[in-house]
Amino acid sequence: MNRIFVIIAVFYFFAYCHDAVAQTGFIDPASPSLIKEINDADSILFEAIFDNCDVETVKSMVADDVEFYHDKWGVTATSSEDMITSFIQGCEAQANGTNNKARREIIKSSVEIFPISNYGAMQRGKHLFYQKKDGAYEFTESGQFTHLWKKTDQGWMVARILSYDHKPTK
Repeated sequence: MNRIFVIIAVFYFFAYCHDAVAQTGFIDPASPSLIKEINDADSILFEAIFDNCDVETVKSMVADDVEFYHDKWGVTATSSEDMITSFIQGCEAQANGTNNKARREIIKSSVEIFPISNYGAMQRGKHLFYQKKDGAYEFTESGQFTHLWKKTDQGWMVARILSYDHKPTK
């Protein structure tokens, strides 16, 4: 009988705590340091992808279970292996001239960062894309993105990538 009382008491304690947090325990907005960390991680990752074809940096910043969804291409990766393979193929296509070099420009004023308790942060915003043609970059499209960043002992790793609302230039 005493054991049942303890189990019931523990259940009600956790239910009370959950209700109290649900009613009053909102998560604080992103701190300036979190905003800087996520924006820095984004810059490092996308510089490695678009500017340098830096496989080692990309490998170090992509979670093993990464998922990448793109409105034009569908599901493009469901693991780090998928993403790295696709990335390497893109770099090889640029090197042999079958694909134009691209550049991504984030619209800094559009970026929002949201802490995700016990995990990391979500980043969303707008970005512009350019392709190098005849030695110069030409603006080709705009889009929006949402990234889920996971905080690990090794640093920030992107775990989910949503790239959507792509529109060609007019």
